[in-house]
Amino acid sequence: TRSLIVTGVQTCALPICVQGEARLRGDASAVGRTPPEFLAEDEENSGLKTLIWGFASFFAFVVVLVQIAYVYRNDIATSLPSLRPTLNTLCESLRCEVSLVRQLDRITIDGSSLDQPSEPQAEGRPAQMTLAFSMRNRLTQPQPWPHLLIELKDASNTPVVRKRLAPMDYLPAQFKDKPFLPNQELNLRLPIEVTGLQITGFQLTRYFP
Repeated sequence: TRSLIVTGVQTCALPICVQGEARLRGDASAVGRTPPEFLAEDEENSGLKTLIWGFASFFAFVVVLVQIAYVYRNDIATSLPSLRPTLNTLCESLRCEVSLVRQLDRITIDGSSLDQPSEPQAEGRPAQMTLAFSMRNRLTQPQPWPHLLIELKDASNTPVVRKRLAPMDYLPAQFKDKPFLPNQELNLRLPIEVTGLQITGFQLTRYFP
């Protein structure tokens, strides 16, 4: 049997065998080689895309939070009063308002009376009257102060004078910048001047504009 010897390769007639340089993954001779340029560029682009998507996701999350806070600002401020200053600051830039819950039926007016002069007034002289009443917030949450409608009636029970009062018009100074607290009761006395009319009755109504 003859054998033909070629550099790095041995060939036999029978059985056929080829012996050459074997190279496997992880071969020590391959360690430390520089990867192709296109693979390095792909890795850099992948990292940049991940970073961009991370910033975009965070920005979208913040936008959703702001939208939720804007839509439900009143409920959030009522349930979590400590967040009201933050919501007020947010609304200053968005030109909105954080208001309190309003349940007019939970605001009651009790013990109202109209005190009139005991002696008839001279013709052309105004009659000095005093409207006294107590108002209470029976809700377990703070509310805005209501507006008041005062109607003075004559002997036929016909309203002859109507007066609308905003909270700033009837509240004492120490209550003007504060909400109507839960279970708070306030006693009020409002002076009223009437000229040339005979008043025999009145009606006092609270409302939210």
